[in-house]
Amino acid sequence: MTVDLTGSVSLAGSPASVFSDGSYTPVRAPEFNQSASLLTLADAVDHVLMAFGINSSTSGRQARAAVYEAYRDLPDYHHWRYYKRRASINTIASQTTGTVEYDSSTRILTLTGATWPVTSRYMGVVIGTGVYKIQGRTSSTEVLLHPEQCPPGDIAAGTSYELFKSVYHLPAGYRQGGRLQPISESTWPTYRNPEGLLDYMVHNYSPSSQPDWYTIRQSEDFMGSMCVEFAPPPNTERTYDFYYSSSPRPFQLFSSSNEYTTGTISASGNAITGSGTAFTSSMAGCVIRTSSSASSPTGIYGRHNLDNPYDEQRVIQSVTSGTELYVDQAFTNTVSGAKYSICSPVDLDVYSMATLFLKMCEYTFARMTMRDDADLRKQRVIQQLRVAIAADNKRTTIGESDQVYYDSLADLNRGN
Repeated sequence: MTVDLTGSVSLAGSPASVFSDGSYTPVRAPEFNQSASLLTLADAVDHVLMAFGINSSTSGRQARAAVYEAYRDLPDYHHWRYYKRRASINTIASQTTGTVEYDSSTRILTLTGATWPVTSRYMGVVIGTGVYKIQGRTSSTEVLLHPEQCPPGDIAAGTSYELFKSVYHLPAGYRQGGRLQPISESTWPTYRNPEGLLDYMVHNYSPSSQPDWYTIRQSEDFMGSMCVEFAPPPNTERTYDFYYSSSPRPFQLFSSSNEYTTGTISASGNAITGSGTAFTSSMAGCVIRTSSSASSPTGIYGRHNLDNPYDEQRVIQSVTSGTELYVDQAFTNTVSGAKYSICSPVDLDVYSMATLFLKMCEYTFARMTMRDDADLRKQRVIQQLRVAIAADNKRTTIGESDQVYYDSLADLNRGN
């Protein structure tokens, strides 16, 4: 820097603003699109191959398998703040309008004077002292009762009933959750394990305005999902908010490839038009990268058979046709007839979790291929886990509610 007595300032190569009085201030780093820091499935696979210095097609499949396994295990290593989600359960009012008649030979329960809701298959019905489960809705006035939870004999027409819903499905990817917090109320239901809830329901299954207990168990209606069951069943509309730990967004493969690169694209604002493309709705939420060269873009480190780091990347918001989609923010550079790639993002906090995840991928690959350095790579995972857990703390001050606690026995073993 050179300063003369007239106040002129020469800042060769310095990112600064110069004022007429000779003073200067450093120029603030430009704002950037958050999507610019995203990691993709292809990046993770390329990293594993590069870490071991291999590039065969067989190793490529093994690397992808290692990435999948590490991705599945990542949420179990710590209660990451990034995977905390907020959701609501909205209970519905019970239905008592009309009367019913039951035919035990067909297990059909017929409703007169009202109609069964479309969602009846997820509900139950109280008739007298019996509680029965609905297997399916066959028409607006008929439902089929479950063969293991139905009346033993016919029920005459004109019988009163109460249709209720005690089971509410949790969001996809639900792993663990906190207390159900009712909105605009000062009391909330208490958690009990499934066996404990059943003991309570044996003595009290009459729908009530406010449930006393709830449990979390596997859903009988959707494979691999979880649900909340209340006791007694609520018969009024209520809203319960809660936070839960979620699984990351699943990976999307494109046939047998980690990426989709067919055709070329041109951009106009947030709209992307493809030529020779076959975009699908499954690409929503994926990362799209552009290249000014004649080859499809790679990650910033390239890969074994191609070294073509992408120019820019954005997140796909929606796909309207096989040749049109929209991204979260317009590209900075001109995109016309450009090569591109579309790939699933790795759903994690890049700034605290990415290095740990890649170390996990390395260890998993070493274990799967029975390499001698598997134990060493496992130790590196444990060391990086401590760093990642520290970086997961998003506060710089400690308040009255902050305290050191262990999320699980795994945290004790891994040094949280």
